[in-house]
Amino acid sequence: MASLQYKFIDFLVRYFLPKTLKTKRQYEKKLREAEQQGNVPYVPDFKNFHVDHSMKNIAGMDCYFLNTNGKNNAIAVYFHGGGYINQPVKQHWQLVDRIAYNTGTEIWAPIYPKVPFCNAAQAYESIFALYEELIKRADGRRIILIGDSAGGGIALSLAYQCMRKNLKCPDRVILLSPWLDVSMTLPGQKELEAKDSMLGIYALKKCGELWAGNLDVKDPLPSPLYCTGNKALQITVFTGTHDILHTDAKALYRNAGKNIITYIEIPGAGHCYPLLPVKEAKEAVSKIEQILKN
Repeated sequence: MASLQYKFIDFLVRYFLPKTLKTKRQYEKKLREAEQQGNVPYVPDFKNFHVDHSMKNIAGMDCYFLNTNGKNNAIAVYFHGGGYINQPVKQHWQLVDRIAYNTGTEIWAPIYPKVPFCNAAQAYESIFALYEELIKRADGRRIILIGDSAGGGIALSLAYQCMRKNLKCPDRVILLSPWLDVSMTLPGQKELEAKDSMLGIYALKKCGELWAGNLDVKDPLPSPLYCTGNKALQITVFTGTHDILHTDAKALYRNAGKNIITYIEIPGAGHCYPLLPVKEAKEAVSKIEQILKN
């Protein structure tokens, strides 16, 4: 079961974190804020970072490069979560800084286009351009895709699309509480909604519809759970049983087959627990670092 430390943090998230997508009101407020702010560039705060960093615009998308002098034989891309509407938060940058520093890995962190200004089909034009640039830069190094929540959906969808486009596939895909079906129709989600301190069905369903755009919400591009050919990929999944998207992780595990997926489930843990300052997160991040150093 989840530790007492985790339960305390989860309580704080449930009642004091303002940027969750738990309720209809929170979703509508976030959508209004995004529309009022406009599609302005996002600039992260690199205070207290342990690795070097730089930025380059690729196909109209800002991408931040961390630890470009890293000596590891892997190069990774981290796709942050946020319901396809939120920009990265401090915890995302703390995670990529830590794993870049501890493993010597060069990590790319793209600020991919968001709703309501962009949908999946439009965003993937920039994301594919980024991946093609990554292949050139990799120069024989292993390619690792990492994503949490919505970013996990991007990571897996990108991996599948690489196979269809005959591009070099990633050597490993690491998913943290991935959002793989934006339709929000998987069995069991209603029961999990009460346990999840961050996310609700209504808010995710609306974000998912915006992300799908003119595509069906179960089209494999916005919902990679419905892609085929996943037996060619090496996938690692981290999930908690109090996460509304636990359903997505379990469905992927059933579809992909035990022989090609590492499935790590923490009873009582919620959405994106590896990003929180808790014991369970330390264990998860250590496993991610082992993959990158292997």
